[in-house]
Amino acid sequence: MKCIIVDDEELQISVCKMLVLEHNELELAGTFNSALTALKFINETKNIDLIFLDIMLPHIDGFDMLSIMQDPPRVILMSSAKEFAIKAFEFDPVLDYLLKPIEKVRFNKAVQKAIGKNRIMQKPNTIGNGAFYVQSDKRLIRINPSEIDFIEASGNYVCIHLEKQKILTYTSLKKVFAKLASDNFLQTHRSYIINTNKIEDLKDNSVLINKRIIPISRRYKKNVLELINVL
Repeated sequence: MKCIIVDDEELQISVCKMLVLEHNELELAGTFNSALTALKFINETKNIDLIFLDIMLPHIDGFDMLSIMQDPPRVILMSSAKEFAIKAFEFDPVLDYLLKPIEKVRFNKAVQKAIGKNRIMQKPNTIGNGAFYVQSDKRLIRINPSEIDFIEASGNYVCIHLEKQKILTYTSLKKVFAKLASDNFLQTHRSYIINTNKIEDLKDNSVLINKRIIPISRRYKKNVLELINVL
């Protein structure tokens, strides 16, 4: 896992770096003393799996950084203040909250949690019938593609509409689409992916799936018509 450390205290960066280097499964890609420089690096590299993030940063604090990022990687928050712990877990990417001074045992436990989550997410299509897992409300929920009606993007979240329930997860539409091995899934709009097997009705600019009208934008209309088998 590629990781970075974001902290404005050099001593804390040194301690965290020393602990990171003890884990063979972690690759330290960089250290940063401000959220701005870290955000620039993340946007340029786009392959960071984990952030060790201090909360009290200059200009933009750790919580602001989490709010700004679209489709953020996993995050382990670090702070000397206990009172931020409840707010920390309001952000889905946050896996753990470490109090400073950081204890090695707690650090290792947080890292193992991150490694475990990463291993599961790296195997999206190896569970029968292309099933995969998404994180929702601090749980990993199995998604069977055949049960998906459609998928809807809403800001930094994606709502997966199944036959009998809805699953909200903090990710991007692009990432979910990449997990769908079946050719039955098609993007109809910048905010929608549909299971074409679930189409009940088709009009010029929309499809009907389970009583929901899903828009078809001009950009994707040709792809929809080519995939649907019309007599």
